[in-house]
Amino acid sequence: MEDQDSLLKDLAELGLNPFLLQGKDFGFASSLQQDCDGTRKLWFTQGAVERLIKHGIINSPSHTGMGSFRGDFNDTWQSTYLVRFILSKSTGDDGLWYLWGTCGDSGFGTRWFQYQFGPRTIKRLQTRLVDKIKAMRF
Repeated sequence: MEDQDSLLKDLAELGLNPFLLQGKDFGFASSLQQDCDGTRKLWFTQGAVERLIKHGIINSPSHTGMGSFRGDFNDTWQSTYLVRFILSKSTGDDGLWYLWGTCGDSGFGTRWFQYQFGPRTIKRLQTRLVDKIKAMRF
C-alpha cells in the first residue's frame, strides 16, 4: 500500500493524478492529516472542490458558498431519510471547504440543526463518503 501511495504522489506531482488523495486534497481537521473519529470536520482543498465541480460530483456553489453533492453521493439514514452532504467555504483565508450534512431538522457539521447527530453516526457517514471519493477516477 505504501508503494501505491508513493506512486500516486509522484503522479500527482507530474499533474497526472486521477484520484483525490486523502491528506493532500481532503482530510480530517484543517491540517487534513487527522483520523476520522466523528468529532472532526472533513475538509477539502479549493483544488479538490474545483475537480468535484468540474466532474459533476457537486453542483457549482451558490453565492452563499455552498455546494451539494449529487444524489448518488448522499446517504440514506435508517433506509428512510436522505442525508444530504454539502460543502461550505470556510470563512478564513485558508482556501478550505468543510463538509456538513442535513437530514430534516437533524444533521452535523454546523450549529443550525435542532438535533445533532452523535459522533458514531457522523463517523459512519463521513467514512462512507470518503470511501466513495477514494474510489472515484477523474
